[in-house]
Amino acid sequence: MDRPGGKMLIKRIDRLIERAENLIRADEAGVVGVEVEYSEFERGFLEWKVGAENLLVKVNGKEGTYYKNFRELINGPYSTNFSSCISILSALKEEEKDFMEPPHRLFLKWAARNLASINSIFS
Repeated sequence: MDRPGGKMLIKRIDRLIERAENLIRADEAGVVGVEVEYSEFERGFLEWKVGAENLLVKVNGKEGTYYKNFRELINGPYSTNFSSCISILSALKEEEKDFMEPPHRLFLKWAARNLASINSIFS
């Protein structure tokens, strides 16, 4: 399957982030404390994890920074790393938004960030 791109990719990332945030809220609300609900939470978490990993591999490859960082974090303790995994997806989303912009807009953003350096070249 080809790499997802553009608006489709952003929608997939948004859905993954929303699912993760729902899982976190359920955990914080204490819903996870009941054994039956815990298995539902665990299933939801595993589905989210697999979906996020698959997306990162399609977009970035197994050697990509996003995927490697995600794998490292997701295999650690849930309570400290789950939000960081969401941040990785958010960073990918922002990067993808940049790729969707027309090249002249990207250049203008770059120029605005580097105006001082550009001025020093022509001074």
